[in-house]
Amino acid sequence: MDKRTYNLIGPDYPGNRAEDVKDPSLGWMTAFAFVVSIVGIMALVPLRKVMIIEYKLTYPSGTATAVLINSFHTTEGAETAQKQVGSLGKAFALRFLWSFFKWFFSGIGDSCGFDNFPTLGLKAYANTFYFDFSTTYVGVGMICPHIVNCSVLFGAMISWGIMWPIIGSQAAVPADDELAIIREKQNRIFLQDHIPLWFAASGYAVLSVISMIAIPQIFTPVRWTYGKLGLFMFAAWVGSNGGVIAGLAACGVMMSIVSTAADLMQDFKIGLLTVSSPRSMFVSQLLGTCMGCVLAPLTFWMFWSAFNIGLPDGEYKAPYAVIFRQMAILGVEGLSALPKYCLGFCCAFFVLALLINLFRDFGLKQICQYLPIPMAMGIPFYIGAYFAIDMFIGTAILYVWERLNRKEADV
Repeated sequence: MDKRTYNLIGPDYPGNRAEDVKDPSLGWMTAFAFVVSIVGIMALVPLRKVMIIEYKLTYPSGTATAVLINSFHTTEGAETAQKQVGSLGKAFALRFLWSFFKWFFSGIGDSCGFDNFPTLGLKAYANTFYFDFSTTYVGVGMICPHIVNCSVLFGAMISWGIMWPIIGSQAAVPADDELAIIREKQNRIFLQDHIPLWFAASGYAVLSVISMIAIPQIFTPVRWTYGKLGLFMFAAWVGSNGGVIAGLAACGVMMSIVSTAADLMQDFKIGLLTVSSPRSMFVSQLLGTCMGCVLAPLTFWMFWSAFNIGLPDGEYKAPYAVIFRQMAILGVEGLSALPKYCLGFCCAFFVLALLINLFRDFGLKQICQYLPIPMAMGIPFYIGAYFAIDMFIGTAILYVWERLNRKEADV
């Protein structure tokens, strides 16, 4: 929203108006953080009994933390933890040595070394399909087969189904061409095919609830996706007279609410598995959030005052500022600005995600138990290039490990 980003994009950029500027200040940022963060926490409390106690959703991060805590306080858990320590030590050593090896092949620039190795060929590499030899998401693939019969996979499918507007736009029009299309509109009048207020508001509410349920269920930070959808909804509703600011504000509200709500749901899962008071989990989350609402704006303000944040040649480039402002400018134009088939992709995959959930409710979980190959091995082909190969490798490792020594693999 700030003037630096406005100037960086340029006053001649179509839709980039000088009126659509809101510079940061410590007061309104702190107030904003308090309001949206506490709303996210309060909104989630009624969902606790439904999601955790009745549906028994997995919430993998919360479950993993609870299992770790319990291992310190039970005899059985302590024995299991001792067995795991050896495996963890080996994993740590291998990861450290591998990172050290990769360091020898790194160089100046962003496209050097094993992190950018065209494992599947140059054509695939140009379309972001390659293995960066990172072990970060390999672990995700090793966890997924164990939870494939739970709701985690299907919570993820909901989120990925909603992510398809963004994925569809990237598949339909390459990023450079997309920017070129925007620039070509300099000499034509914007099409203001706005969406009505009731649609924007109801869609925003539905997305908020879905995201609070789905995001804690998966491993990737897809709150960005929900924020972008809120951005497009409100930018399209408001239109050219203030739509950029409205869209960016809606995006910030969505991401903040979803983040705090997702954290609290994980805490509630930890509390259930460790037999802790849900009230104590709620109070501790509330206190921590209030501290963050003060410390985060103060930290940002220190950097904002000391450095030229957002400048391309500066130490803190903040590239997402330009990207999100350009998305808001694009959203102001309404549905006509979306790439070809983008809306179709969105609707089709959203319906597909709902059908998969219905199929699950009528017996898919039982069917999955008898599949000879972990269903998770097929997941990466649906979730894109970002960690598809990593996840597949991890799944393959666990599949072989289970065949060689099932008991050790389970531990």
